Amino acid sequence: MKYAMKRAVFVLAAAASMAAAAAAQRPAMPVGQLVGSGAPGMNCLVGQRYFRTDAAAGSNDYLCTALNVWTPPPVHRTFGCAFDGGGAAIAVSSVCYTRLPRAGTIVGYSIIANGAAPTATIDIWKVADGVALPANGNTITGGQEAALAAGNAIHTVAAGDIAKWNKAIAAYDIAAINVDACATATWMQVLIYYVEVAP
Repeated sequence: MKYAMKRAVFVLAAAASMAAAAAAQRPAMPVGQLVGSGAPGMNCLVGQRYFRTDAAAGSNDYLCTALNVWTPPPVHRTFGCAFDGGGAAIAVSSVCYTRLPRAGTIVGYSIIANGAAPTATIDIWKVADGVALPANGNTITGGQEAALAAGNAIHTVAAGDIAKWNKAIAAYDIAAINVDACATATWMQVLIYYVEVAP
């Protein structure tokens, strides 16, 4: 009987010790702090969310993607141009330039044009931050230019639509949108979509 009692005490002690060890390895989860101001500073378990009350809508919902790793929501950005032919077809080699202040990854494009059955081929050029403007030799499309071939609007629907593109953007890159070909459109808007990389 003594042996059985000692064994029971030993088993209970071992179980308690294992439970304490497991609890020590778990991150401390502050109660009521999954909503607050400022970036999340507490530990987290995968799948938990944190709502930041002092951030703009769309950038205030954090997700715990790994043990104690809060990931901010993706920030979607665009850059682009509107080309106006002044009543005539947009001239080939029309180009506009823009600086991209945030690093990111290109995820798609959109082209909208007026006119009857307009067509257009658009190339994207890019150079690193500096004093020079990008030119044809700085294309990022790899021969897979953005194109409007039917209707008055198109946008990318699959990653394969830009599979050959160099999609990486570094902070302060200078980009250009160039009209390689155009027919009948007198006005056209070209937008490039990208997701900002967290600093």
